Amino acid sequence: RYNVTRVAQTGPGTFVVQWTAYWVPPQMKGLVAFARSWPGVEIQWYDLMDRLDQRSKFSWAAVAKLFWTAATTGIMRLPISAMPGTTMLQFDAEGKIQRQQEDLMLIGAIRGGKVQNRRVAKDTLQFMLEVRRP
Repeated sequence: RYNVTRVAQTGPGTFVVQWTAYWVPPQMKGLVAFARSWPGVEIQWYDLMDRLDQRSKFSWAAVAKLFWTAATTGIMRLPISAMPGTTMLQFDAEGKIQRQQEDLMLIGAIRGGKVQNRRVAKDTLQFMLEVRRP
């Protein structure tokens, strides 16, 4: 799924579109299926964009808390993969696309050394391998 957050005309025939693509990473599909089959439990999705600079850590205590919270509140908070980007579209006078240019926010953040979260890095790699054209 995707979400278009902004569309702006920056000149004659030129538009800038800000968007975010979301997907469930393969390693989460089993947990998502389990959560969906759990009666009375609703999945609440969140992305990791505000945690780019934080190293991800696994702990059994966090897993126990995830299930305890789901059992007691009926809400299971699960991370969803996200790729924010910007697309610039340039059209000619007849409305045909003349130029399309995309900028993926996470690529610049990785190149700049700002991404420390392993999960975000893996999600970016998956996006580049599976979604993007060569």
